[in-house]
Amino acid sequence: MTPFYAINQALKKIGVLGIGQTAAAEDFNDAFDELQNMLFQWQQQRWLVFGLIDVTFVGEGNQSFTIGTGGDVNVLRPDNIESAYFVQQNQGGQPVSYPLEILMSREDYNNIVLKSLSTWPQYLFFDSAYPLANVFISPIPPAGQFTIHMTIKTPLPDPSNQTGEMSTPPEYNQAIIFNLATLLATNYGLTVSPDVRLVADRSLNVIRNANAQIPRLEMPTGIADGVTGGGRYNPFSDRVD
Repeated sequence: MTPFYAINQALKKIGVLGIGQTAAAEDFNDAFDELQNMLFQWQQQRWLVFGLIDVTFVGEGNQSFTIGTGGDVNVLRPDNIESAYFVQQNQGGQPVSYPLEILMSREDYNNIVLKSLSTWPQYLFFDSAYPLANVFISPIPPAGQFTIHMTIKTPLPDPSNQTGEMSTPPEYNQAIIFNLATLLATNYGLTVSPDVRLVADRSLNVIRNANAQIPRLEMPTGIADGVTGGGRYNPFSDRVD
């Protein structure tokens, strides 16, 4: 489906266009901006993104590295790291993956006592700076010894080409058209009909159900260690708890 098709269909749903008509240049350009903005918003919501990708980076002994277009990890800047793990280099034929715990805030990262410690990594903090985001690993992976794997959302299409195909699964077509129609209605001072609103909501629910991935429930590390009597190095206190 092209932006040209989606926009003209959306305008027909709200009665701006009739059968056989296409949008005038000014109307099309305004609608094209709305389409781009809508997809940018959808990109931030996990349940509206149809896939996840794995991106990698070999630690070079730095406290942080950049991620985004033109960064150390050259991908479209993510808004979040969904999960992460690392693999030790030169393990032979059976490399083992070790999970990295995601720190959810700068405050959590700031509480780490020895930020310059270089040893076996345990934590990852994502700093959502713009235009390049930053990723901090703690403890710092020694240079060349670990490959960091990060799971991020698959980029939704950026319809920069008005007549080019937007590569999405087919169930996205109706959701894009009808939800775009609800946005465009405000440009013309129109009230969205209940039927259009219903299809827009239902089509988003289809996508949400198709994309839903619920991780298995796990006991937090601190509680688990307390129950089992085990110990683990705590970088926040610089001791084994």
